Parts: sequence; C-alpha cells; structure tokens
Amino acid sequence: MASETSQTKQIILNSARDIFSEKGYDGARMQEIADRAGINKALLHYYFTSKEQLFKTVFSEMMGLFIPHLLQTVSGSIPIRDKIGMIVDIYIDFFSKNSFIPVFVIREMTNNPFFFSNYLKNTGVKSDRLIHELMEGFHEKVQKDFVIHLIINTLSLCIFPFAAEPVLKEVLFQGDDNHWKKFIQDRKKTIKEILYNAYSL
Repeated sequence: MASETSQTKQIILNSARDIFSEKGYDGARMQEIADRAGINKALLHYYFTSKEQLFKTVFSEMMGLFIPHLLQTVSGSIPIRDKIGMIVDIYIDFFSKNSFIPVFVIREMTNNPFFFSNYLKNTGVKSDRLIHELMEGFHEKVQKDFVIHLIINTLSLCIFPFAAEPVLKEVLFQGDDNHWKKFIQDRKKTIKEILYNAYSL
C-alpha cells in the first residue's frame, strides 16, 4: 500500500512538473494536472491540498537535483575559468528544462522576500563557503565583493531570459519556439565570453 501511495504521488509530481513547464504556475490548473496523472481531482487534493503546495513540492524536488550538482562544481579543484563555464552550462541546461522555476522564485521573492534565502539555508547552502571557494580559484588575491559581483552577474545573465521568456520570445522571435531554443543554447557561449572578458578569466 505504501509503495502504491508513493508511486501515485510520484506520478502526480511528474505530471505537475510537465504542466508547470508548459503553462507556468499561473497557467496550470489542478484539473489539468489530475487529467495528466490519470486520476480524479479529489484524489489529487488528497495528496496535495493546493496548487501552491504541489508547486513547492515540485520545486523542492527539482532543486534537490540541481543544487548538489552546482555545489559540487563550485567546490571542485578545476581552474576558475572552467568552473564558471560549467556553472553557466548547468544553469542554462537546468532552466531550459524547468523555465517555470525562475518566474516562480521571482514571484515568491516579491510576496515573501525570505522564501528562497530560507530555502537555501534549510538545504545547507553556506554562501560564505561558496564565495571563499570561488575566491580561492583566482591566481591573485581578490576581494570578496569582486566575487559577489561575479556571482550576481552570472546569475543575472543566465536567469533573466527565462524569467522574461514570454515577452522576449514574442517580441524578439515572433513566438518561434525553435529559434528561441537555439538562441538559449547559443547564449551559453555569449555569457561565457562576457564573464571571461569582464573578470580576466
């Protein structure tokens, strides 16, 4: 019975992740998620009482895959240039598959400014350690703020296109999904060149 419950819950989460990816948080409907999972809406609400609860569960599951990979890269012993390049690839690849996450995080930061910082703390992410790991990668001694600028610029360059995807895709690419996907993959190289040149990597 426990195995069946766990299996049903995972089917719901997989279906919800697909719907959130396709429609975003605001566009997703619980009935549509139930239909995709092959269950009735009452059973869906038995497992998840609200769309917000379901979304946060999906979010935690996806971030649980993403954050360890990112932390492993940051703490690795590879050269800082390669490390930054890998971080860019990780972000772009992850958000290409889960473009609903940046929009949700920005929305939550507006409604609950400490939502994401508390989430990171609860997962054991230590910002000072991450900054120190990156500072150690430079041949010459650099200031903490230098690395903080690097982190913020990397995040901004990677995340903004996904946060603004509906507008950018429509205005700049006339809604052409294939052109948009190619642009996002090409953007990896552009972001790396910007960061390498800006920080002499």
